[in-house]
Amino acid sequence: MRSFGTVKPSFWTGLTGRALRKAGSDAQLLALYLMTNPMANMIGLYYLPLVMLRKELALSMPEAMKALKKVEDAGFAVYDSESETIWVYEMARYQLGDELSPHDKKVKPIARLYADIHDSPFLGQFHDKYAEAL
Repeated sequence: MRSFGTVKPSFWTGLTGRALRKAGSDAQLLALYLMTNPMANMIGLYYLPLVMLRKELALSMPEAMKALKKVEDAGFAVYDSESETIWVYEMARYQLGDELSPHDKKVKPIARLYADIHDSPFLGQFHDKYAEAL
């Protein structure tokens, strides 16, 4: 579990932040949770059982599914029920910056986090988006 993370003020005022606000407080709360929960990591691609999300946000299954749909529609994150993985699209960029040097000490932990996600359908998309930068 990481000991810190960055949540920028633009979370509330940026384009996606405004879309989340328009989607409702449940979408905003879920988005903030996705960036700060105990399972979250610096690349934003991680295992997240719905039972954990539901318990920590006190949501019913229909409420959780509706909130997940709202964050997806807002372009913030996408969830796969089969593999129980979430991908917060811009988390890696917000947590790590736009580009890392090949010698940066974060490169190996990033590779390890990526390798630990075995069956997510988002692996290829994540790779395409971040391979050069990270």
